[in-house]
Amino acid sequence: MPWISNRTLHKIEQRREAKKTFGKQSEQYKDRNKEVKNAIKNDKKEYLESHLSHIEICNLTHSSREMYSGINRLMWSFTPRLSAIKDKDGKTLTENEEISNRWKEYCSEMYEDNTNEEMKQVESNDEILEPTRSEVEWAIKQLQKGKSAGNDEIHAEMIKASGEQGIDIFHKLCKKKYGLKKSGLTNG
Repeated sequence: MPWISNRTLHKIEQRREAKKTFGKQSEQYKDRNKEVKNAIKNDKKEYLESHLSHIEICNLTHSSREMYSGINRLMWSFTPRLSAIKDKDGKTLTENEEISNRWKEYCSEMYEDNTNEEMKQVESNDEILEPTRSEVEWAIKQLQKGKSAGNDEIHAEMIKASGEQGIDIFHKLCKKKYGLKKSGLTNG
């Protein structure tokens, strides 16, 4: 628990020693137990007060993201997770091995190639148009702020801040990717 102080931990240790030495029914243990309970209550109160004052400061300085994350940290409580899924017949699976096997089965079914040859021929004749600069610009404007970066460690804010020069660079990259797809040099 993040609010327990070192002095309280020391009192807990003293209570443990009193229990070993005198027993649970002794006055020494009971006194130490009261001290521990009061110390824990006071530590939690101090922790909450400092946390709430930080949230108030964030509110006053209009740091809403930090304020809401502070509120979420304060309100969060552990809830145990129940892993259960249903198989094809609707039977509930709860064992880890059964769940794992069902996911393998589901994924293998999902990636099976069920298209017939006529459909493949139609797909291969479809012409994919090269992306225009305005489409790339629109896509960049649609990027959401505050999202975590991908594998390339590039944040949406960085792409948006690149301006017209960045739009040109991303348009060239998209055209290059389109050219590779068209020539069959990439998988996707």
